[in-house]
Amino acid sequence: MSYDIYLNEPGTETHIQLDAAHHMRGGTYCLGGTRTCHLNVTYNYADLFRQFLGPEGIRCLYGKTGAETTPVLKRAIGEMSAVHPFKPGEAIKDENGSVRMYPALTSIGILETPVTYDYWYPSEANARAALCALLAFAQLRPDGVWSGD
Repeated sequence: MSYDIYLNEPGTETHIQLDAAHHMRGGTYCLGGTRTCHLNVTYNYADLFRQFLGPEGIRCLYGKTGAETTPVLKRAIGEMSAVHPFKPGEAIKDENGSVRMYPALTSIGILETPVTYDYWYPSEANARAALCALLAFAQLRPDGVWSGD
C-alpha cells in the first residue's frame, strides 16, 4: 500500500505540471523524470507521519495549500532524524529475522563506499526524505492544493 500525493491547480483536480521535469523519487518514479507534482510514498511510514504530523498523519495536508502546509512540513522535517539507521555494508533483518541485503551502489559506479539502503524501512530518515520532496513542491507552487490516497 502507498499514498499517491498530488499538488493540484487551485479549484480543480488537475495535477500541477512544472516547467521542467523533476527526479524526486518515492515508492515509484518515472525514468527521465516527470513534470507532475506527484509523489508516491509507502504506507510503511504512516506511524512516523502520525508521530510528527499529528493523528491524521500525511493526510493532514489534503485540501490545504502549499503555503498553508509549508510551516507544518518544515517543523516535522526539523524534528526528524536525517541519519539512516544502517551502517555501510550492514545486513538488514526483517521482522522474521530474515536477512535482506541490498546491492551496493558501488557496483554501478554511483558511490565509492558500499551502503545498504532500504526505501521500504520505516525510518525517520526515509519519511523525512519524502516530506522534503513534498516541501519542495509546496514551495514551488504555494497556491497548489494537496490531494491524495
